[in-house]
This record gives sequence, C-alpha cells and structure tokens, in this order.
Amino acid sequence: MQTRPHARYSLAQSNLKPTHPMEPLALWEQILIGVFGVLLLLWCWPRARALLRESAEAEKDWPALLLPVGAVVAFVVILILLV
Repeated sequence: MQTRPHARYSLAQSNLKPTHPMEPLALWEQILIGVFGVLLLLWCWPRARALLRESAEAEKDWPALLLPVGAVVAFVVILILLV
C-alpha cells in the first residue's frame, strides 16, 4: 500500500467516513443535562449577582478596553492586507 505525503493529504479525498453517526440523546440524557444546567446557574448566581452590583459602582475605564481591542483590529486588518 502506498502512503501519501502528509502535506498533500486531503480529508475530502480520503475514505474516512464515520462508521455510525451519532444518535440523538435519549430523553433521560436531555433531562440530566437540563438539571445540571439549572444547578450550575443556581450555584453561580450569588457570586454573579455580587459581581453585577460591584461593577455598577466601579469607575468606568473605557480606554483600558478600547486600546487592546483597537490593537487587535488593526493587527487583523494588516494581516488581511498582506494576503
């Protein structure tokens, strides 16, 4: 059997297909995921409420946010222009 070089390998050209697709979740699995989600929200809610209260009282420092975001946007634009 001949092997292809890794750089020329394409998944679209291969015969790699899943032998069996994923089956939908059973009802008990969906209920269990929902229960875990609700428990996670209840567990996180007290701290989230405190964080929201503290953030409303904090001073606003927009330049600390806008400077890094602007730098990332400028970097992405430069990368796009170089291609």
